Amino acid sequence: MSQKLQLCGLSARRGGVSVINDLSATVEEGHALLIRGANGAGKSTLLRVMAGLLPAITGTCFLHDSQTGESLPLSLVSHYLGHLDGMNRTLTVRDNLSFWRDFLKSEDRDIRGVEPGMAIEAAAEAVGLGMVLDLPFGYLSQGQKRRIAFARLLVVRRPVWLLDEPTTALDSAARGMLTGLMAVHLGCGGMIVAATHEPLALAPAAMLELVRPAADEDDPFLAGLEI
Repeated sequence: MSQKLQLCGLSARRGGVSVINDLSATVEEGHALLIRGANGAGKSTLLRVMAGLLPAITGTCFLHDSQTGESLPLSLVSHYLGHLDGMNRTLTVRDNLSFWRDFLKSEDRDIRGVEPGMAIEAAAEAVGLGMVLDLPFGYLSQGQKRRIAFARLLVVRRPVWLLDEPTTALDSAARGMLTGLMAVHLGCGGMIVAATHEPLALAPAAMLELVRPAADEDDPFLAGLEI
C-alpha cells in the first residue's frame, strides 16, 4: 500500500468550544473510518476541517504517498459530500454534473491519485437515475437529489471520500446501491471517512466515537442540530 490518510494531533473548535482535541488517526488504502457520536459531538466539524472548509486550531491532515514521499492536503485529493447537495436547482442534472466535473478537473493539476472518472451518463446510471439527466435538479425528490449528489463523486476520481450522513433521505434499496458504490471505491484502493448514524456495511472499517463536549450537554440549541 502506497497511500494513507493521516490525522496528526488535530484540534478544532465550534463556537469557541473545543470539539476535536489532539486527534490522531490513520486510514490505509482500501479502508474506511466510520465516525459516530451524538449530535454536537463534532462529526461534521471534523469532516469540514479535513476537507479544508474550516481551519484546524492545531495539527494537520494529509494524504501521504510512500512511493514518492509526498504529502498532500486532503482538500486537494478528496471529495466532500455534506448535508447539502451542492447543486443548482435551476440547472439540469446533466449541467450540474458537467459543472462539477470541469471544476474538479481544473483543481487537480495532475495530482497523483486524482484521475478521470465516469462519463456523466455512466455516473447517473450508477446511482440508478440515468433517466433524469435532462430534468432540472429542483424537480427531483429528496432521495433522487441525494443520489445525484453522490454521482458527483464518480465523475472525477479522487482517492478520499469525506461523507457526512451519506444515506440520509434514502430508502433501503438506494442505501444498498450507494453502499455498493462505496465498497467499489474501497476495492479500487480508495479511502472513506464517513460520519453516520446508520450502519454502513463497509469492510475493512475502523470506528471512531466522538463525545460531545461537557459544556454543550445542556444547550437546547444543540439538541436537534448536527454539527
